[in-house]
Amino acid sequence: MRASAIALLLASASSQVALSTGDPGTCADTGTSRVSLSLEPPAPGTCAAEKKVHLVRHAQGTHNYGERRAEERKEYRDNSRHAELYEKHGRAYHLLWEVTGDKYVDAQLTTAGRLQASKLEFELRSADVSLDAVYSSPTRRALQTAFIAVPALKRGSRTRSPPAIATDLLRERVANYTSDARLRASQLAALFPAVDFGLVSEEDELYQSNKEDGPDGAAKLRARALRAAEWLAR
Repeated sequence: MRASAIALLLASASSQVALSTGDPGTCADTGTSRVSLSLEPPAPGTCAAEKKVHLVRHAQGTHNYGERRAEERKEYRDNSRHAELYEKHGRAYHLLWEVTGDKYVDAQLTTAGRLQASKLEFELRSADVSLDAVYSSPTRRALQTAFIAVPALKRGSRTRSPPAIATDLLRERVANYTSDARLRASQLAALFPAVDFGLVSEEDELYQSNKEDGPDGAAKLRARALRAAEWLAR
Protein backbone atom coordinates (compact mmCIF):
# COMPACT_ATOMS: atom_id res chain seq x y z
CA MET A 1 0.00 0.00 0.00
CA ARG A 2 1.34 3.41 -0.92
CA ALA A 3 0.57 6.51 1.11
CA SER A 4 1.45 10.19 1.04
CA ALA A 5 2.08 12.40 4.03
CA ILE A 6 3.41 15.83 4.76
CA ALA A 7 5.72 16.21 7.71
CA LEU A 8 6.56 19.70 8.90
CA LEU A 9 10.12 19.34 10.13
CA LEU A 10 11.52 22.58 11.43
CA ALA A 11 15.14 21.88 10.68
CA SER A 12 14.61 20.48 7.19
CA ALA A 13 14.67 22.17 3.83
CA SER A 14 11.73 21.45 1.56
CA SER A 15 12.23 18.08 -0.07
CA GLN A 16 10.61 14.74 -0.75
CA VAL A 17 11.85 11.36 0.41
CA ALA A 18 10.68 7.78 0.30
CA LEU A 19 10.43 6.20 3.74
CA SER A 20 10.57 2.41 3.66
CA THR A 21 10.13 -0.31 6.23
CA GLY A 22 9.95 -4.09 6.05
CA ASP A 23 6.40 -5.25 5.27
CA PRO A 24 5.48 -8.60 6.91
CA GLY A 25 2.51 -8.86 4.56
CA THR A 26 4.70 -9.26 1.48
CA CYS A 27 8.05 -10.42 2.87
CA ALA A 28 9.29 -13.31 4.92
CA ASP A 29 9.14 -12.39 8.59
CA THR A 30 12.71 -12.30 9.84
CA GLY A 31 11.77 -10.82 13.20
CA THR A 32 13.60 -7.60 12.40
CA SER A 33 12.67 -4.38 10.67
CA ARG A 34 14.67 -1.50 9.27
CA VAL A 35 13.64 2.04 8.49
CA SER A 36 15.38 3.92 5.68
CA LEU A 37 15.04 7.35 4.14
CA SER A 38 15.89 7.88 0.50
CA LEU A 39 15.42 10.46 -2.21
CA GLU A 40 14.53 7.57 -4.52
CA PRO A 41 11.79 4.92 -4.19
CA PRO A 42 12.79 1.35 -3.25
CA ALA A 43 14.31 -0.68 -6.06
CA PRO A 44 12.00 -3.14 -7.82
CA GLY A 45 11.72 -6.35 -5.84
CA THR A 46 12.79 -4.72 -2.59
CA CYS A 47 11.02 -6.12 0.47
CA ALA A 48 9.54 -2.85 1.66
CA ALA A 49 6.40 -0.86 2.27
CA GLU A 50 6.75 2.71 1.09
CA LYS A 51 5.42 6.04 2.29
CA LYS A 52 6.11 9.23 0.40
CA VAL A 53 6.97 11.93 2.91
CA HIS A 54 7.12 15.60 1.96
CA LEU A 55 9.45 17.41 4.35
CA VAL A 56 8.57 21.08 4.77
CA ARG A 57 10.31 23.67 6.88
CA HIS A 58 8.10 26.22 8.62
CA ALA A 59 7.84 29.60 6.93
CA GLN A 60 9.54 32.72 8.32
CA GLY A 61 8.82 33.28 12.00
CA THR A 62 9.11 36.45 14.04
CA HIS A 63 12.27 35.03 15.61
CA ASN A 64 13.88 34.51 12.19
CA TYR A 65 13.18 38.11 11.25
CA GLY A 66 14.14 39.46 14.67
CA GLU A 67 17.55 37.82 14.90
CA ARG A 68 18.42 38.76 11.33
CA ARG A 69 17.39 42.38 11.85
CA ALA A 70 19.34 42.62 15.11
CA GLU A 71 22.45 41.33 13.38
CA GLU A 72 22.07 43.61 10.38
CA ARG A 73 21.71 46.61 12.67
CA LYS A 74 24.57 45.33 14.86
CA GLU A 75 22.48 45.96 17.97
CA TYR A 76 24.90 43.90 20.06
CA ARG A 77 27.46 46.70 19.84
CA ASP A 78 25.38 48.85 22.20
CA ASN A 79 25.80 46.43 25.10
CA SER A 80 29.06 44.75 26.12
CA ARG A 81 27.23 41.70 27.50
CA HIS A 82 25.27 41.34 24.28
CA ALA A 83 28.50 41.63 22.31
CA GLU A 84 29.90 38.77 24.39
CA LEU A 85 26.81 36.66 23.75
CA TYR A 86 26.99 37.45 20.03
CA GLU A 87 30.55 36.14 19.90
CA LYS A 88 29.35 32.87 21.43
CA HIS A 89 25.95 32.39 19.78
CA GLY A 90 26.08 34.41 16.57
CA ARG A 91 22.83 36.03 15.51
CA ALA A 92 20.91 33.58 17.75
CA TYR A 93 22.08 35.59 20.77
CA HIS A 94 19.01 37.76 20.12
CA LEU A 95 16.76 34.81 21.05
CA LEU A 96 18.18 34.34 24.55
CA TRP A 97 15.97 35.19 27.53
CA GLU A 98 18.71 37.46 28.83
CA VAL A 99 18.42 39.60 25.72
CA THR A 100 14.75 39.65 24.67
CA GLY A 101 12.84 37.94 27.50
CA ASP A 102 9.83 35.91 26.38
CA LYS A 103 9.27 37.86 23.15
CA TYR A 104 9.98 34.89 20.90
CA VAL A 105 8.51 32.02 22.95
CA ASP A 106 6.69 29.78 20.46
CA ALA A 107 7.17 32.37 17.74
CA GLN A 108 4.47 32.88 15.12
CA LEU A 109 4.72 33.56 11.40
CA THR A 110 5.50 37.00 10.06
CA THR A 111 3.51 38.52 7.21
CA ALA A 112 6.29 37.38 4.87
CA GLY A 113 6.06 33.91 6.37
CA ARG A 114 2.34 33.72 5.65
CA LEU A 115 3.05 34.66 2.05
CA GLN A 116 5.68 31.91 1.85
CA ALA A 117 3.16 29.38 3.15
CA SER A 118 0.62 30.58 0.60
CA LYS A 119 3.19 30.03 -2.14
CA LEU A 120 3.68 26.49 -0.85
CA GLU A 121 -0.08 25.92 -1.04
CA PHE A 122 -0.01 26.96 -4.69
CA GLU A 123 2.96 24.68 -5.41
CA LEU A 124 1.32 21.67 -3.74
CA ARG A 125 -1.91 22.28 -5.61
CA SER A 126 -0.11 22.79 -8.93
CA ALA A 127 1.76 19.53 -8.44
CA ASP A 128 -1.51 17.79 -7.59
CA VAL A 129 -0.07 16.46 -4.34
CA SER A 130 -2.53 14.21 -2.50
CA LEU A 131 -2.09 13.99 1.27
CA ASP A 132 -3.24 11.19 3.52
CA ALA A 133 -2.08 12.93 6.68
CA VAL A 134 -0.32 16.00 7.99
CA TYR A 135 2.26 15.46 10.72
CA SER A 136 3.61 18.56 12.42
CA SER A 137 5.78 19.90 15.15
CA PRO A 138 3.52 21.31 17.90
CA THR A 139 4.87 24.84 17.51
CA ARG A 140 2.69 27.67 16.31
CA ARG A 141 4.88 28.56 13.34
CA ALA A 142 4.80 24.97 12.02
CA LEU A 143 1.06 24.60 12.57
CA GLN A 144 0.33 27.99 11.01
CA THR A 145 2.40 26.96 7.99
CA ALA A 146 0.40 23.73 7.74
CA PHE A 147 -2.99 25.41 7.92
CA ILE A 148 -2.09 27.92 5.21
CA ALA A 149 -0.35 25.41 2.95
CA VAL A 150 -3.12 22.80 3.34
CA PRO A 151 -6.40 24.78 3.32
CA ALA A 152 -8.44 21.61 3.81
CA LEU A 153 -7.32 21.62 7.44
CA LYS A 154 -9.23 24.84 8.04
CA ARG A 155 -12.45 23.27 6.83
CA GLY A 156 -11.89 19.89 8.41
CA SER A 157 -11.78 18.32 11.83
CA ARG A 158 -10.14 15.32 13.45
CA THR A 159 -12.64 13.05 11.77
CA ARG A 160 -12.06 14.38 8.26
CA SER A 161 -9.21 13.81 5.83
CA PRO A 162 -6.39 14.63 5.94
CA PRO A 163 -5.94 14.19 9.69
CA ALA A 164 -3.44 16.52 11.36
CA ILE A 165 -1.29 15.04 14.11
CA ALA A 166 1.26 16.91 16.23
CA THR A 167 4.24 15.35 17.96
CA ASP A 168 7.31 16.66 19.74
CA LEU A 169 9.37 14.16 17.74
CA LEU A 170 9.21 16.54 14.76
CA ARG A 171 10.58 19.62 16.49
CA GLU A 172 13.82 21.26 15.49
CA ARG A 173 16.78 21.00 17.84
CA VAL A 174 15.71 22.29 21.24
CA ALA A 175 18.40 24.38 22.90
CA ASN A 176 18.43 27.39 25.23
CA TYR A 177 16.77 29.88 22.88
CA THR A 178 13.27 31.03 23.78
CA SER A 179 12.03 30.35 20.25
CA ASP A 180 12.72 26.66 20.93
CA ALA A 181 9.99 26.62 23.58
CA ARG A 182 6.31 25.97 22.87
CA LEU A 183 3.00 26.69 24.56
CA ARG A 184 1.22 24.10 26.71
CA ALA A 185 -0.60 21.44 24.73
CA SER A 186 -3.99 22.63 26.01
CA GLN A 187 -3.26 26.17 24.79
CA LEU A 188 -2.25 24.87 21.36
CA ALA A 189 -5.36 22.65 21.18
CA ALA A 190 -7.53 25.71 21.78
CA LEU A 191 -5.80 27.53 18.91
CA PHE A 192 -5.81 24.54 16.52
CA PRO A 193 -8.88 22.42 17.38
CA ALA A 194 -8.58 20.32 14.20
CA VAL A 195 -5.17 18.99 15.29
CA ASP A 196 -4.71 15.84 17.36
CA PHE A 197 -2.38 16.68 20.27
CA GLY A 198 -2.70 13.27 21.91
CA LEU A 199 1.01 12.59 21.48
CA VAL A 200 2.08 15.95 22.93
CA SER A 201 2.81 16.35 26.64
CA GLU A 202 0.97 19.17 28.39
CA GLU A 203 4.18 20.82 29.55
CA ASP A 204 7.13 21.42 27.27
CA GLU A 205 9.31 18.68 28.71
CA LEU A 206 11.92 18.93 25.96
CA TYR A 207 12.62 22.58 26.67
CA GLN A 208 12.21 22.43 30.42
CA SER A 209 14.30 19.40 31.26
CA ASN A 210 15.75 17.66 28.21
CA LYS A 211 17.37 20.28 25.97
CA GLU A 212 19.52 19.05 23.12
CA ASP A 213 22.52 21.23 23.80
CA GLY A 214 25.76 20.62 25.64
CA PRO A 215 28.20 17.74 25.03
CA ASP A 216 25.45 15.15 24.51
CA GLY A 217 23.11 17.42 22.56
CA ALA A 218 23.88 15.98 19.13
CA ALA A 219 23.38 12.42 20.39
CA LYS A 220 20.02 13.34 21.91
CA LEU A 221 18.88 14.95 18.68
CA ARG A 222 20.05 11.99 16.62
CA ALA A 223 18.12 9.58 18.86
CA ARG A 224 14.95 11.66 18.56
CA ALA A 225 15.30 11.88 14.78
CA LEU A 226 15.51 8.08 14.60
CA ARG A 227 12.40 7.75 16.79
CA ALA A 228 10.63 10.18 14.45
CA ALA A 229 11.57 8.12 11.37
CA GLU A 230 10.40 4.91 13.03
CA TRP A 231 7.12 6.56 14.08
CA LEU A 232 6.47 7.83 10.56
CA ALA A 233 7.09 4.37 9.17
CA ARG A 234 4.31 2.78 11.20
